[in-house]
Amino acid sequence: MQAPCAASALADNILSQTNDVCPQAVTALQSCVCSKGNNLVSISSLVSSGVSLDCGSTASQDQSSAATVLNAYCNQDSAVAFPTPTNPVSVYITDIPQISDLAPCASNELSNVVLGMTEELCPSDAPSLATCVCQKNQNSLAASQSINYSVKGACSGHTADISSAQAFFSAYCAMNGGITSFPTTSGPPGNSTTALGAARGLC
Repeated sequence: MQAPCAASALADNILSQTNDVCPQAVTALQSCVCSKGNNLVSISSLVSSGVSLDCGSTASQDQSSAATVLNAYCNQDSAVAFPTPTNPVSVYITDIPQISDLAPCASNELSNVVLGMTEELCPSDAPSLATCVCQKNQNSLAASQSINYSVKGACSGHTADISSAQAFFSAYCAMNGGITSFPTTSGPPGNSTTALGAARGLC
């Protein structure tokens, strides 16, 4: 599947041709975009610029997917084929039971960062999301940096919560390689249940 940023860059630049270059009717628009003069060359360049702007300057896979779909749009008989994961991750990070071992503040922020990637950079289905977040372009680095920042803020700066969230994220990414082993925690500082129990023990 395409990332939303690539799909929107492609759609926006095709539909923009109806403003003053091409007719709006579906068949006529396709013919105009693909066959009229240098339209296709111009649109290909615009789409590439749009992908770089929306998906990031390192988004080589998004550039490839946009070019593939544009080619299929102009050659209706051709099939669109995207790479498929070698070890498909069939669950979302929130569906992994061990995530409940993290402090709530850490698990919530970790989930928000990973699932939030579907807003622009990654497809929404579980297998594509896992490979996109962990293996595509600079997404893994961006996610890791966001986890550090978000968990630090939500968990009052507790380094144990940041470390446990990062370890869980690494384990989630390792699932793309067929490895399903998750770290266990023993009540990190941000775990309100553990903290409450300790406080009661002092009374």
